[in-house]
Amino acid sequence: MILEREAGTLVVLTGELGDGTHTALRRAHTLVRRWPGPVAIVALAGRVAEQAAAALSDRAQVIAAGRVLGREFARASAPDAREAAAALLRMATGGSALARIYARLEPAEWPLLQAFADVAAGAPVDLELGPEAGVPEIAPLWTAADALVVADMDRRYPLSAGSPALPVRVVPDGDGDEAIGALAELPLFGGAERISVVVPVRGHAPLAVRLVESVIRHTAGLLEVILVDDASPGRALPLLERLAIEDVRVRLLANRTQCGFAATVNRGLAAARGDVVFALNADTVVTPDWSARLAAHRTKPRCGAVGPLSNRVAWPQKLDGVTYDETTLAGLAPFAEALAKGRSGQATPCVRLSGFCLMIPRPTLRRIGGFDPRFFPGGHEDDDWSARLVSSGAVPYRADDVFIHHEGGQSFALERRDRAELVETNWRRFTEKWGLPPTRGVREGWQPGEICGAYDRARHFIAPWLAQEPVEAGDGRD
Repeated sequence: MILEREAGTLVVLTGELGDGTHTALRRAHTLVRRWPGPVAIVALAGRVAEQAAAALSDRAQVIAAGRVLGREFARASAPDAREAAAALLRMATGGSALARIYARLEPAEWPLLQAFADVAAGAPVDLELGPEAGVPEIAPLWTAADALVVADMDRRYPLSAGSPALPVRVVPDGDGDEAIGALAELPLFGGAERISVVVPVRGHAPLAVRLVESVIRHTAGLLEVILVDDASPGRALPLLERLAIEDVRVRLLANRTQCGFAATVNRGLAAARGDVVFALNADTVVTPDWSARLAAHRTKPRCGAVGPLSNRVAWPQKLDGVTYDETTLAGLAPFAEALAKGRSGQATPCVRLSGFCLMIPRPTLRRIGGFDPRFFPGGHEDDDWSARLVSSGAVPYRADDVFIHHEGGQSFALERRDRAELVETNWRRFTEKWGLPPTRGVREGWQPGEICGAYDRARHFIAPWLAQEPVEAGDGRD
């Protein structure tokens, strides 16, 4: 069962917190005071439920999981846990939409959070790490939480410095002015979101430089641009290193050997620390307000990802008859702004999105992961990603009010094999993976109804941090 995301109820999850129960209740009290809509506290432990009911029943609905389920939630198997989580969230929302989940659970209870995350699907999940959690491994949390909250600055940097990473915010314990102020800065209360832009680079470094300059100029809330060099030949790496030296927001990772488009993007996705993640080809140029306009379409029903219009891209994102100079880019910004003004807020559901530019909400990343590296060196990895997105119950959207420039096909020029041969080879890989007829031609494409069965995490999730061997730039590469 999947619950669709709209504005509505905040669900606060608490578990058996031992000595931290009082602190958790104070945090819940702070959330209740701050959240403008309904709040439901789902207590997985009876003692917490009793204390929460006594302290907060006048301002929030308190649900004791054990009483609803008639058994201990923690003992449920994975399928039963998802059904139990669905029942608890139905009761918590009371027919209204689920806006977000905020959880404070013991480390032993984190597997239970996965059940709620699976059912919540597009609703973001925040996990607060109590002092007893220390600095945990992020990988087990990556599919269950979209952001982490800690009470002390000392843990923020260790938690966000590695790979995989998640957004980490600091909110002091309690319900004082400092805590209220920090909560107000969280995205769940309308605070500014931080943006990560992941850029795979395979040669043509001057184009990457041009892109980074446009991203820095036109991206509000930019936290980082993550350049991932895929063993580019020649002198590309020193040029990218200069970008990273000149602007602290530019991070550079380098593959020791060529890993292909999918694995290269995955490495950046795993390292991203932003609340919203964009994957962007190096041979593009973004336009004013591109990221904000793409991100705004997340409110569309069951939205799982958004892509823009462009001059060189496959249907359905190709826009014919552009009027700017595609060689010099003269007139690009006015052209994009006029289009945005004339089509403001318009977006169209579609079957697939091209990987040249993707706005990927965190809930989508934790649900389906990154790209499949089997599509080496490139071609149809975006078809596969779109197929996994659609089969998970989410919808790709084409943003009709966003246009970015795309050179198109630049990295294929470095491959020794013919581009048509690469496309056909990876199309065969796609049809074999999804059980399509072997006679199906690449021009015929695929339809959602042909994707065999519902989304299966065990078969379809791609963990970005496992798809390639991380190699930091400057560690002995020739």
